[in-house]
Amino acid sequence: MAAMRETNMVIVKLIAGLGLLAWGVGSALAAGTLSVPTELDFDQCTTISSNDFGTVRACPGYKGIPVMISDNNGRYAVSFGLTSTVEPAAKQPLPRPGYPDGAIVWRLANPTGKWAPVAAIVRYALDAGEGGPAEVLTVTRLGEGKTCVVGYVDATASTDAALPVAEMMADKSAAFDCSKPPEKAAGFKAW
Repeated sequence: MAAMRETNMVIVKLIAGLGLLAWGVGSALAAGTLSVPTELDFDQCTTISSNDFGTVRACPGYKGIPVMISDNNGRYAVSFGLTSTVEPAAKQPLPRPGYPDGAIVWRLANPTGKWAPVAAIVRYALDAGEGGPAEVLTVTRLGEGKTCVVGYVDATASTDAALPVAEMMADKSAAFDCSKPPEKAAGFKAW
């Protein structure tokens, strides 16, 4: 009898967990936003230019969207789209040496009934330096002529905890003025 009661409690918790998961996904879809990760693999990139000071690579992104990654003496900048090399994001490297690491999380919106990327979140592994090793999520607004870094989230303690903050920042990125410096999320200590 006790074993049966314990089994029933596990089933109830499982059903409740699935219900919360479905509610969370449904809420995101109802709000018209969704996150889709894609792998960032430097082996899949094409070197566009290279000299003593740095390298520019073109990499495949979500549904073929070009991703431009430039390295200038260990300070990387990541930009997106067909005009990625002339977008403001192409000129916004991190102030500390480090590199894009792992994946790009594309933030999609559905204002017109068609899912399209409106922002991208890139995780950087920062080199050990004055502040020690760190991880930072950058949030970049997407759109021809207006692709720029809108904010930074310190992910050193926990990337999982930082991602929802970066997603909220991404959801507000359309209103960001690219002529202003990127915002830093609360608790930012990476530089």
